[in-house]
Amino acid sequence: MTTQHSTTEPALKVCAYCEQEKVRIWSGAKLKDGSKVYFDHKHQRWAGRRCPDCEKSRVQTAVKCDRFAKANILRELESKGFDIVSSAVPIKVRKDGIEFTVGMRRAYMDGGNIVIENDLEAGVDMVALVFETVRIATPGQIAVMPNVKVAGAGQAGHQLPDDKMVSRPADVTPDASMVPG
Repeated sequence: MTTQHSTTEPALKVCAYCEQEKVRIWSGAKLKDGSKVYFDHKHQRWAGRRCPDCEKSRVQTAVKCDRFAKANILRELESKGFDIVSSAVPIKVRKDGIEFTVGMRRAYMDGGNIVIENDLEAGVDMVALVFETVRIATPGQIAVMPNVKVAGAGQAGHQLPDDKMVSRPADVTPDASMVPG
């Protein structure tokens, strides 16, 4: 596991993600692979070149942004002319020879205002705001919708590939026969 050595004095280190100078203290421990274990002044562990705050933000974003939302973000970036350099969070893209870091945040509308779930990440050049909407439809309406397929129906012919998006009609109104009454 780890071996103990004497702890050194606090040093300042520039985080590779937020590019801010932060306290990095060697704990005196080494992992089996020989790498040293560092903490900040709040005793939060550094993750390689990422400060604890950037690592926490990266993990929270990765957990909250599912594969479908991430695929939509990547598709949108490509449609805007960006080349995907890295799809790992935070996403790295390139356009006209310039590399950009893209963060992700969930957002929703409330009374005409856009509400962003958490503070924006430090060190990102762009933020992909992921909005979610809910559409209510009856099974009969879904059956007649164009371009709708059921993923995971147990038949290989009905499953969507991971990178395909389902289109939905803009307005779904219930049939009179489907309204309870």
